Amino acid sequence: MLKSTMYCSTTLQLSNKILGRHFYWFSADTIVRSQQVVNRISALKTIIASLLICGLAQQARASNPPEFLFGDRNNCEQTLLKPDNYTLSLNSFNVSIRFKNAVQGDYVTNASKECLDFTDIEKAKIEKELLLLKKALGKFILPLPSEVLIVRTTGVEEFGHPYTRGNTIILTDDVFRQASQPGVLKLILSHELFHIALRTSLEFRSKVFGQQGYRIEPRNSLNENEILNPDSDDRAVISVTLLKDGSTLEVTPIFLSSKKEVLLEWPLINGTEKIQPEKTNINDLLVKNTTFINPDELLAESFALIIQTYGAESDNLKIADPQRLDQLLSFLLGKKTTFYSDKDLRWQNQGKFNPLSVLSTIKKIYDSEINQIYKSPIHFVIHPDEKSQIAQATNCPQITFGTGFINNRFMSATSFAMVVCHELGHCLSGPPFKTNMSFRNYKGELIERHSGPVELQADYWSTAKCMKRYLKETDVPPEALSPVVGEEACKKAHLKVYDQEICIRIARASVSLMSVLENQGTPSPRLNTPNQRVVQKTERYYTDTQCRLDTLFQGALCSVNPMIKNSLQDEYTGYCNQKDGISIGIRPACWYLPGGPVQDTMQSEYKNN
Repeated sequence: MLKSTMYCSTTLQLSNKILGRHFYWFSADTIVRSQQVVNRISALKTIIASLLICGLAQQARASNPPEFLFGDRNNCEQTLLKPDNYTLSLNSFNVSIRFKNAVQGDYVTNASKECLDFTDIEKAKIEKELLLLKKALGKFILPLPSEVLIVRTTGVEEFGHPYTRGNTIILTDDVFRQASQPGVLKLILSHELFHIALRTSLEFRSKVFGQQGYRIEPRNSLNENEILNPDSDDRAVISVTLLKDGSTLEVTPIFLSSKKEVLLEWPLINGTEKIQPEKTNINDLLVKNTTFINPDELLAESFALIIQTYGAESDNLKIADPQRLDQLLSFLLGKKTTFYSDKDLRWQNQGKFNPLSVLSTIKKIYDSEINQIYKSPIHFVIHPDEKSQIAQATNCPQITFGTGFINNRFMSATSFAMVVCHELGHCLSGPPFKTNMSFRNYKGELIERHSGPVELQADYWSTAKCMKRYLKETDVPPEALSPVVGEEACKKAHLKVYDQEICIRIARASVSLMSVLENQGTPSPRLNTPNQRVVQKTERYYTDTQCRLDTLFQGALCSVNPMIKNSLQDEYTGYCNQKDGISIGIRPACWYLPGGPVQDTMQSEYKNN
């Protein structure tokens, strides 16, 4: 690299010397003017050839990271008001599903009114992650612009998701709700930056898509109720095999909603025919480290994974599809590599428990129910970074866990199963739901888009339903806690000895899980010191670990048969409720107000007993 740089520099100096001072180079049109051209044509040809070689050499080098600039509200408005292929393609359905009662042509105006200024705290968080990201970017060949603008919106205009327009990354309220999780902000920034790289060079886009088996075609029309993605301006076509008869056909993955609601599906479209991905072999053709089949999102997510893990010295990387990720990595490095394939894929906690066994058991129990609701099986993703502490239902039914979280020295098979059940509860536990009070449009209308059950509802479901079914399927040893935790209360709550034993094991696992959280800096709660507060509104988020432990324990005490399904619309069906004359195993008042509104801020509203 150094030699090619020195050669290019020398060539440019030589061109100036030979061509004389009266030559002027204009970058836009490469116009050359001269007062002395005689006898210099051959020299000029040599120099042009050298400069072309130089350009190719520069292109083969790892790219220089762009300069990242923060935009204020005005910069954001200018960006979103500017028409482009995306905004010009939006039909009335796409506008109305984002903004109630809006019509075609209203998008840019409405979207620009969701712009915000960054807070100093938000800027500091981004700057910290950008330092790490810029260092990592220097290793890869990416066609990035010299400057990338970062702006802020509520997210209403794109369902809360971060996205890109041109050379601008748009971050939303949801991004900063997730930013407390280690590494999440860096993942989001690198994901969005790859969208910009795919947009910057059509040649790069075609090659990297081709590597995944896709070819690019123009998007000439929209299917009925198709939801456009601001990060993609074209169609990606791939050849798949139908599982039922072995026939092949060419399909295009799209986002689709069957109603005027945000109900995203990932169907494959062949002409106007809708084909569910699970009826084809498409999952065998693509990188398996993400749930995406849309190539723009699949590639951006794979790049984010590479940014987080490439160069890690640890051998404890758990990659679902190392060979395919090495293929993408080799393309981005410009050289062959087997970095992920060569890793020794072992767990640090292998002697304690096998997390894949836990995931497999829970998947077996709930896959059918999940498939019926979400038209897709459960997809568990284990983030390979051993420092990653993430545990999150990122997009039901995808659930992601960090290797660092799993390898916590206090983690056991049962406490890990409880975390898995909690995250699955965000997909299955039903109301009360979170509501996003920050999502107000410019008219002041509240856009009540549910982002899943409130946190402690997912906790309650995890022990009232999921853990009871999980423990009946396993023979993992119980936590070795002494004295026996929760025994007396469990015996009072359940008549059958077997149900009492399951209840005790869940109580032990709950205390064990609190040890994991305590290890992360939170105070240690106890089963015999329940939280005494009474909320006036149901809490959206966690309040404290004592209230969380109370909730887990009450779920264990609930005597309603775990095989009785709860409702996804009604908050009482399938649970223990005070209104039914039940006082044991009900959701604690430290976070839950039966039938009441949901707290719309992080600050609690409660009264003392």
